[in-house]
Amino acid sequence: NWIVGGSGEFAVAPATTIDADASYFSTHESRTSPDLSVQALSPTAYTQFHSDASILNQPGPIGLSACVNYDRFVYDPTVLVGGSLLDNADRNSNVVEGFAKALYEFQPEESVYARLSYNVRDFDQQFDRNGFDHSSDGYRLDTGLQMLFTPLLKGTMFLGYLQQNFKAPFHSVSGVDFGSQIDWFVTELVK
Repeated sequence: NWIVGGSGEFAVAPATTIDADASYFSTHESRTSPDLSVQALSPTAYTQFHSDASILNQPGPIGLSACVNYDRFVYDPTVLVGGSLLDNADRNSNVVEGFAKALYEFQPEESVYARLSYNVRDFDQQFDRNGFDHSSDGYRLDTGLQMLFTPLLKGTMFLGYLQQNFKAPFHSVSGVDFGSQIDWFVTELVK
């Protein structure tokens, strides 16, 4: 498994920056993946290409940002017990997600925010090997809190609502959306 990527940040105006990232990841599915055949001799290899671009404008305590992410997943055939191959071309897909975010920084490195995102998940083949269409689209609306606990420890937590729309016979899902994340930085130079 390996990954290669790069990123850049550009100041385009006072208090306005544009960030861009791209990476290519070659890896394998976990042996516990529900998508891995019970007859698989080894985990399925796949690649993921990721790119994103965002813009942030924060001239004071109020900030506005927008971002677009693109992910491309390509799966190799799975080697089965006995030497035959299981074609995974029906799993190759593109995922596009865009979001807009507004934040209010009430203290340095401490802010509350609201974020609205929309995603589209599109598969290369309309129907999989079992005749199902897995393509979907959906949105999330979250509010959250970001804090810098120490110069090397940053936390984020959020609560909101999500809706993901699937095609029949799959049912669309909706409900409470929540999560948290702690980021630890080895040194203040990499924040």
